[in-house]
Amino acid sequence: SVTVKVTLDWYDITLNPVDGKYTASNEGVYQVTATDEAGMSATKTFTIDKTAPVAKVDGNEIVNGTVYGTPITFVTYDKTNVTVSPKEGTPSVTKNADGSYTATENGTYELTLIDQAGNEATVTFVIDKDAPETDLVGEKYYPGKVEFTVTDQTSVTVKVNHTAVGSETATESTLTKDENGKYSV
Repeated sequence: SVTVKVTLDWYDITLNPVDGKYTASNEGVYQVTATDEAGMSATKTFTIDKTAPVAKVDGNEIVNGTVYGTPITFVTYDKTNVTVSPKEGTPSVTKNADGSYTATENGTYELTLIDQAGNEATVTFVIDKDAPETDLVGEKYYPGKVEFTVTDQTSVTVKVNHTAVGSETATESTLTKDENGKYSV
């Protein structure tokens, strides 16, 4: 006869009475000690981890699709070590001595995070260090209607004498824009 002692807090362990196998399924660190009639024992420890790892910048989890205007340093959070693998075509990340990672190049990053239990998460974000461009010539006087194009923008605001007279965002526009993407003021 073998006595099994399980050291854990609230985890459920079930014994199959037919084959004598124990089953553990909740997350946690388990320590199992089996002792026979002679008093001999063996102890094994294992971990059940069902939670995918996450990446955080300044303590905040990276939300997929976030655009950063500067290079970022992020850390991965999990119960175990995490492998960070850029998808093909993604700019590279640098692993720092403290275990954090740095992304510095412009581009879209798609990283796969895998912990030791095989849980996987995909993190996507963009580094865009470049300001939007326009074909306007600054500090120039125009005799009438002005047309211009803005590239790589999420919003455009036009001010006359420091007062906003028109704007465009992804959801709303008070500016006139033609089929070629030119704005008119």
